Amino acid sequence: MDFNAAIFDLDGTILDSMDVWEHIDIQFLKKRNLPVPENYVTEICARSFEEAAQYTIDLFGLQETVEGIIEEWNTVTMSVCCPMPLIIFCA
Repeated sequence: MDFNAAIFDLDGTILDSMDVWEHIDIQFLKKRNLPVPENYVTEICARSFEEAAQYTIDLFGLQETVEGIIEEWNTVTMSVCCPMPLIIFCA
């Protein structure tokens, strides 16, 4: 069977990222000297990346773009996540 493309669920399946999201959110806000509201992590966990970024912009009155925030979150995530046990990457 030939494939032209494949779709993988990386977050929590191939990359062990589920425990790092709260850390990333707190780091993002502290970098900007912003407080971490008690319900912030709960609020953004139920949203898509785009919705979470827009929520963050609206909540804190940031002058950043949704795309810029998502890019920063992705960069930090990839620097702290590691493959799940038994995952082998092939080139």
